[in-house]
Amino acid sequence: AFQLKRLVLKNRGTGQVVRVPHFMPPKQPDTQPGFGEDLTGLHPCLDIKDLTPVVKELKVTGVQAVGSQQALVTTLDSELFHADWSQAETRLKLVASGEGEEKWMDALAHQGRTFVLAKKRIIELKDEDQDGFFESHLTLADDWETSADKHEFSFGGVVADGHLYFASAVAMDIRSTHNRQVALRGSAFKVHLATGKSTLVAGGLRVPNGMCLN
Repeated sequence: AFQLKRLVLKNRGTGQVVRVPHFMPPKQPDTQPGFGEDLTGLHPCLDIKDLTPVVKELKVTGVQAVGSQQALVTTLDSELFHADWSQAETRLKLVASGEGEEKWMDALAHQGRTFVLAKKRIIELKDEDQDGFFESHLTLADDWETSADKHEFSFGGVVADGHLYFASAVAMDIRSTHNRQVALRGSAFKVHLATGKSTLVAGGLRVPNGMCLN
């Protein structure tokens, strides 16, 4: 921290010369765990359960609740895990995997269908042989532009009125002073679940890290 030892003010005359006493540091505000200090424990109203797979650490990008006891978890390595914490010894179970550059950011289940939000497309996952692993990845919609910028993520994953709503992030990784963007980045879209038709809902959102419909 910078501390001022002495301050000298110079003036052409003598009438406005001010003597400054030794610098006194400002009083520090009161702190406590959670307010200026690290937390020391779990809040008494909360419980915690470690769901991490024993095989690896995950770069989690999204967690979507499925009912009150299950969840879908996506990772930056384009993996989808399923959790059921009604079980005593629950660990995340890998149920789908894709190409790493697809950047799976969120997933959701709706009326027996499972969707993943990737950078370039909305994917519907299918478990054709009913073995608990989604081996088929079908493109529901992909009619929006992307570039090589790895920051062009997709967020949201909310279903309403027969549409899947999501938002797209602008490019930020390789931009310079020109700030070039492909069309419609930083926008919100809705995709018809039956036809895959996508419709622009709003623009100018930059990096909307989620979506909620009321």
